Amino acid sequence: MLLAGWFLSGSYAGYNDFMARGYLEAWEYQNRLKNQSGQVFTPSTEQLASARRYATLATTLSPSNADFQLTLGNAYLWGSAQAGVQDWKAPALNALRQACALSPARPDLWVRLARAKSIAGEFDHEFDTALARGNQLGPWRPSSMYDIIETGLIVWPRLSSAARETVMSTIQRSQQWHPASSNGAGYALNIQQLVSRLHRNDEVCSLLPHAGEPCPFKAAPGSAPGQT
Repeated sequence: MLLAGWFLSGSYAGYNDFMARGYLEAWEYQNRLKNQSGQVFTPSTEQLASARRYATLATTLSPSNADFQLTLGNAYLWGSAQAGVQDWKAPALNALRQACALSPARPDLWVRLARAKSIAGEFDHEFDTALARGNQLGPWRPSSMYDIIETGLIVWPRLSSAARETVMSTIQRSQQWHPASSNGAGYALNIQQLVSRLHRNDEVCSLLPHAGEPCPFKAAPGSAPGQT
C-alpha cells in the first residue's frame, strides 16, 4: 500500500509539472512570435496563477525533484514581465536555489539561477558563483555557453570583474570549436550573432585576445553602438 501510494503521488506530481510546463512552453512560443516584431509577450495574471498552482503542487508532492523545482522557478520568473509586480522574486529564486542544491552538477540549473538573479537586479556573490558554476560544469555545452554569454552581455556594465571574466572566457571558448565540425562552426556563428544582436561588439573585441587577427566580433559598418 505504501509503495502504491508513493507511486500515485509521484505520478500526480509529474502530471502537475507537465501541466505547468505546458504553460511555460506556450509562453515561450508566443514570446518568440512577439520578438519578431520587437515586442514582448506577457502572460495574464490568471495564466500565471494557474501555472504556479500546478508547479507548486508538483513540488509539494515531490520536493526532491530538481526539474519540478526548475519549473516552479520559471513559473514565478515569468512574473517579471508584469510591470510593477515584484512578488515573483523570492519564490523564483528560492525554487532555483533548491534545484541547484538537489542537482549541483547540472550547469543549466546554475545558469538559470544566474539569469533569475540578473532579472532581479541582484549582482552579488551568489550571481557570480552561479554564473561561474554554470561555466565550470558545462564548458563545452552549447546551450549553457549561449545562456551564460547572453545573461552576461545583457547587463554587461553591472557585472563584477569576476563575472566579466567568466563571460569572456566562455566567449573565447565558443570560437575554438574544430573548424572541420559543421556543428562547431554553427555554434561559433551563433555567438557572433548574439554579440551583434546585443550590440556588445566593441566591448568583446577590446577584451578578446586575437593576436593581430581581425576580431571575429567586429561590428559591421553602420551598426548600432554598445548599449549601457
